[in-house]
Amino acid sequence: MRGLKQYESNRVESASPKRLLVMLFEAAVVRQESAVIAIEAGDMKTARVDLNRARAIFLELRAGLDPEVDPALVGRLASLYSWCVQQLIDAERDRDVKPIRETIRLTHELLDAWREAVQSPDCPELEAP
Repeated sequence: MRGLKQYESNRVESASPKRLLVMLFEAAVVRQESAVIAIEAGDMKTARVDLNRARAIFLELRAGLDPEVDPALVGRLASLYSWCVQQLIDAERDRDVKPIRETIRLTHELLDAWREAVQSPDCPELEAP
């Protein structure tokens, strides 16, 4: 298990800022899907951990936005990330998977868009989130 943790640590540390952004979205999807499974199984302890981690990812994404790049786009992304955080708070409070499923759908859309954007040669270099 130690080797796996070291591998993951090296993978993150050596990733470009563009790749880190994609990795954050991938992790958000995994955590949200895990929370759905946990809630459906009645395991709120695991669900809380996963929801907290997913919320932390969205908060990190929001904090990393640079309004000087494109103020309108940044404002929309900040609103989307805040909405996801609130949905996940509501899901935990109500022990309801429906809000999580909505955020998973949106997260997949954002992940797909960012994957495409960072592949483009026109995509500017990003600062590490």
